[in-house]
Amino acid sequence: MADPAPGSRAVEVPLRRLDRWLAGFAARHGEVVVTTPELAAGWVVRAADGATARIGRPAWLGHVAAGPATGRATGPATGPAAAPAEQLAALGRLAPEFGVLLIRRAGYAVASFHGSEVVERKVGSRHIHGRTAAGGWSQQRYARRRANQADEIVGAAVAAAVRILGRERDPGRPGPQFLVTGGDRPLVAAVVEGLDPVAGALPVAVHLGVGTPDGSVLAGIPDRVLAVEIEVAEPPHQPEPGTAP
Repeated sequence: MADPAPGSRAVEVPLRRLDRWLAGFAARHGEVVVTTPELAAGWVVRAADGATARIGRPAWLGHVAAGPATGRATGPATGPAAAPAEQLAALGRLAPEFGVLLIRRAGYAVASFHGSEVVERKVGSRHIHGRTAAGGWSQQRYARRRANQADEIVGAAVAAAVRILGRERDPGRPGPQFLVTGGDRPLVAAVVEGLDPVAGALPVAVHLGVGTPDGSVLAGIPDRVLAVEIEVAEPPHQPEPGTAP
């Protein structure tokens, strides 16, 4: 979402809390009407007192609508045939299947999610040697060591991704509909290049900035990905009774 307009503020709301957020907006500002002036951009919620909430369309939503049914996910109801209010209600109930690949030199995390629930995951780490202050051969040994460490972390991440996201995953469960990546872009590209045709064909919907991947970073991914950005504009100022407008 672009920077909010003057006099407005931007908030990010996880889908699991979207219904509650919309109910609170209506409670504060009065009856609301939902429109989609530009469906590709999202929805506009206008309240009785003049307040508005512009809700951005998540980047991954097109991959869910185009993909197979995923049980609790209600992809078709978010399409243009549904009324705008119904689209938003369905959006809050979405629980898409998606894969996650996070990698930096110190570690990696690969997982598959059903909505906010982790289905399978693998987290690994590597010790990173400090840089030597000496030059010459010592500096060259350091560079080779760093290259070897990168090769090791990429290889481990590829093996985990093939098992969790690719051909070796359990064939009895639905596959991911899109991929979320994060961390070091060259390392991500190296892992994707090494994947099998199944995992490698997943569309990358979102790339996130992350620290060293670990269990806590991985646990926070669903709320970062399955969320909407909302630009809220308060109602126009109303003059006090008896004063000039």
